[in-house]
Amino acid sequence: MAEYPSKGSVTSAATPTSFDRSIGVPGATFAIVGFVVGGSILVLPGELASHAGPAVILAYLAASIMILFVCLMSVQMSNVFPITGAGYVSISRVLSPFMGFLVLWMSIPLVGLGLSPLLFGISDYAAAVFPSLEDRRQEIAWASLLAIYLLNLAGVKTTIRVQTIMVAAFMVVLILFGGFALVHVEPSNYQPFAPNGGTAVAAATVAAFYSYTGFSMITSLGGEIKQPRRNIPLAMGISYFIVLLMYLLITFAVTGVMAWDNPEIQRAPVIKISQMIMPEFFIAVVSFAALLAIFTSINAGLLAASRELFRLAKARVLPKPFDYISEKNHEPVGAITLLTLLIAASLSLDFSFSKYATLAVVLAMLPQILTAISVMAIPYRVPDLYDKAEIRLPVITNLIVGLIVIALSCGMIFVGIESSGVPWFVFLSYISFGGICYGLRYLYLRRIGINIKELLLVDTAELEEVS
Repeated sequence: MAEYPSKGSVTSAATPTSFDRSIGVPGATFAIVGFVVGGSILVLPGELASHAGPAVILAYLAASIMILFVCLMSVQMSNVFPITGAGYVSISRVLSPFMGFLVLWMSIPLVGLGLSPLLFGISDYAAAVFPSLEDRRQEIAWASLLAIYLLNLAGVKTTIRVQTIMVAAFMVVLILFGGFALVHVEPSNYQPFAPNGGTAVAAATVAAFYSYTGFSMITSLGGEIKQPRRNIPLAMGISYFIVLLMYLLITFAVTGVMAWDNPEIQRAPVIKISQMIMPEFFIAVVSFAALLAIFTSINAGLLAASRELFRLAKARVLPKPFDYISEKNHEPVGAITLLTLLIAASLSLDFSFSKYATLAVVLAMLPQILTAISVMAIPYRVPDLYDKAEIRLPVITNLIVGLIVIALSCGMIFVGIESSGVPWFVFLSYISFGGICYGLRYLYLRRIGINIKELLLVDTAELEEVS
């Protein structure tokens, strides 16, 4: 566990965070693909198609364009801050500790809202194969969360190894499913293409963006990746093309085989379509692959988010117990436990998947805006770190990418809040409450002689050790 300074000795504060750099390009790629492709593509397209029609394909294409700019930002950030918890640390160093806190303040409910529907997705797919489990939705979700929690405590090597095996298995099955489904596509199912107009497609784009949000998760594991300045961009590039092709294949297949206004399309559409067109023996295989895919999404989400939360505790914004790292597996046990409890609490909401996804995207946009501002400011605020990066995007490129992301993010917030039905004051009140909490914590730490900015400087001393 990190040791903190006593009053008056802040600069000799915390010992550097120590994580094993054991993840290579294959492990990083499987982590990204498992998180991004995993659960949402198996559950969300059908529900979105029931509102937007076959034009849900356009929604996924539009969302992929925006995520491309997000990937460029993440490449730059990971090269300047190739350490664990890079999201929090980069914004805290470049902008301010409060801005870094605000990113994680928005991410705390984001994790619960983003991963809870995937846990219910496991329940839905299990019930599609074993109807007797239909009334056990909550119990299956809880049991799945417990299994993922225990896996994350087992160490990053074990977690990534299991992730790789599961991702490879479900990717093979999904490709076979998509190929088989394309043979059974009915062209008439694509007419009308956008039955509810452009507004429904725009709302679907916001929810579809949720399916792409895992790309930047790999930057949170920068301190556990070999040669992060080289390997993170490489893994992100490979993953982007894999994910895009998979999403287009699945959405085209789902809307082509099953009519958009068929009620059956809204829950577990992949297994429902498998039951319509595939040999009986293969249905169980598809169902098992679907469960693996959803499991990998939740697993990777908890893995990445816990690193960011750990950084917040390391800077003393959260109480000290949440920065605890196990001596055996070098895992941030405190952060993993806190996030697991938050996910468990959000299971009680039991929203529709699209509402979970829309709210998660709205919460993700403010951190995305702050990340864009941070990336634009890196060459000016931390020029020494910018000069050490192996990939240095031109200043004008950072500026253009950042402005595009900010504009798109603002549009997503507006459309997302309007379509979710959540009042604006709820969103703004949550941000304001976070500001109050941070202010009180900051004053307390100052009173006992601890400066958050100096703790951040000590933490990022590990940047000097990155090869």
